[in-house]
Amino acid sequence: MSLSNIRIVLVEPSHPGNIGAAARAMKTMGLENLYLVRPNNFPSQEADNRAVSAVDVLKRAVVTDDLQSAVSGCKLVVGGSGRTREFPLPSLDAREGGVRMAREAAMGSPVAMLFGSEQHGLTNQSLDACSYQLRIPTSPDFSSLNMASAVQLVCYEIFMAAETVESPAEADRASYPSHEELEFFYRHLERTLEERDFAGSINPERVYAKLRRLVTRARPKDNELRLLHSLVRLMGAESWRPH
Repeated sequence: MSLSNIRIVLVEPSHPGNIGAAARAMKTMGLENLYLVRPNNFPSQEADNRAVSAVDVLKRAVVTDDLQSAVSGCKLVVGGSGRTREFPLPSLDAREGGVRMAREAAMGSPVAMLFGSEQHGLTNQSLDACSYQLRIPTSPDFSSLNMASAVQLVCYEIFMAAETVESPAEADRASYPSHEELEFFYRHLERTLEERDFAGSINPERVYAKLRRLVTRARPKDNELRLLHSLVRLMGAESWRPH
C-alpha cells in the first residue's frame, strides 16, 4: 500500500474543528500529509481536541499562503466539488477518484486531493489547478456535506483502492508533467496567442479557459507536452504566417 505520495489539501478552511476532524479522518485511513491553504484559525486548541489521537498529523501539517505551493510537484490534482462549471472538468465519483489517486501514488507520483472552504467550496480559480473534479452524490433533499465528512469518504475510497493497487513495472509507468510544468505551458500558450491577437474582440479569458479545459481533458504526458510546446513556438515564430 502506497499512501505517502498523497496530500490532502484544505483550501481556506474556516473552522479549526473541521481541520482537526479532517486530520483524524485521514489518520484512520493511513493518510498523514495534510496541507492547509490560508486557514482562518490554525494552530488551534479546538483543532487539537477534534483530532484526538491524530494531533501528530496537525503538527506536521504544511501551511501555505497560496494553492500553487500546496500542489507544487504534484502530477495529479483532484478537486472535490459539486459546483457546475461553464467549462467542466472531467468528472469522477469518490470511488473512481480513490482508484485513480491510489494508482498514480503507487507509480511514485505526488498526488493532491483538494477540498474547499465550508462556506463556498472550491472556487473556479482553485478548480483550474485540477485535472479532475470529484463529486460525492448526495440526497437532492439535503446536499450539504461537512468538509471533514467529505474528507473521510474520499480517504476511505483511497485506502480501499490502495489495498488492491499494485505498483506497476517501470516500463508501464506513465510519465505526466507536474502542475508547474502544465502552468508554464498555459502561460506559453496564452502569451503566444496574445501576440497573435488570437482572441480578437472575443473575451480572451473565456477563450483561454476553453483551451485550458481542452488540454486538461487530454491530460498530455511529458513527451506530448513537449510536442505541444513545439507547436506553440511554431505559432510564435516570425516566419510563420496564418493563411
